[in-house]
Amino acid sequence: MVNAFERDVSNDLDHGVAILTLICAQVKPKFDGSLPSYPLKFGTPMDNDQRFGIIKGIISLQSQEIIKAYSIVERRIVESCSNMMKGRNVKVSNWLVLFFHG
Repeated sequence: MVNAFERDVSNDLDHGVAILTLICAQVKPKFDGSLPSYPLKFGTPMDNDQRFGIIKGIISLQSQEIIKAYSIVERRIVESCSNMMKGRNVKVSNWLVLFFHG
């Protein structure tokens, strides 16, 4: 997912936001890692780009690519929270749970 989109939209914020919006709306609610890939409607049925795996307006995002992309974000969030807690007298119980909804 990250590699396929980096080449064409890394310098185009509007396209990047549009793609992330589609992923959050279509893939994120269904993603549980149990399938090898998840379809993303990406254009119209007439849109085809074999280089990026877009067939009839649909691109399949591989589970491992999705996991990799989300793990990068999760790591940054945990690091940020950890940095904010450093040097503070904060007690964290075993019952503390962080919910990520993005």
